[in-house]
Amino acid sequence: MGILAQALRSADPATSPHIAAHVDAVLSGSPAERVTWAIQALIAGIAATPIPSHR
Repeated sequence: MGILAQALRSADPATSPHIAAHVDAVLSGSPAERVTWAIQALIAGIAATPIPSHR
């Protein structure tokens, strides 16, 4: 297991619940599939996040 996978799999659900809940999705697939998934997840998060108002 690589260092990143080990770190993600050892995430404490009490302090990092989102990482612990989604670690299998983050680590699954081929490297190309993971990159595609990461970009899609980033874009979906950006699209779903309100833009803060500037005053």
